[in-house]
Amino acid sequence: MTTNELLKTLCEEFGAQHEESLNQYIEEFNESAENNLLSKEQFLKYSKRDGMDDQVAERIFTFFDANKDGSMDLREFISANLMIDHGDTNEQTKFFFTIFDLNGDGTIDKQELKLVMKALGVTELTEEELDAIFEDLDEDKNGLLDFNEMLTLFTKE
Repeated sequence: MTTNELLKTLCEEFGAQHEESLNQYIEEFNESAENNLLSKEQFLKYSKRDGMDDQVAERIFTFFDANKDGSMDLREFISANLMIDHGDTNEQTKFFFTIFDLNGDGTIDKQELKLVMKALGVTELTEEELDAIFEDLDEDKNGLLDFNEMLTLFTKE
């Protein structure tokens, strides 16, 4: 199947409004994948181009590897990128919450938020900025953000 045929098929499946994004995802996937699969090592290398650290990149890979076979095919890569770039707020919040919750306890503390934001290339947050985020979002004032509190962050205008 040619790239144009593949793009047409994907536009039919995911929507023609995403054609530009789909084309970009295909190009990015093809630059890094071998035999139509992207291994974890290849994904880590791909992620380093954007300055992402390995811990966060591994968590993202695990989230994207929908069938848990240790590699990402083009469909998994595209589905994940479309969800991040164009998904609804609940999907995006679930993704980012999973990535931010480094210790897997179902909450996000200030240190986790700071580490992940830095790893994602966001300017390192100061203690004052972290305090302000938590003051605004931490409704029960327990020093931790749960999923619903993170959802508030993503639904604020």
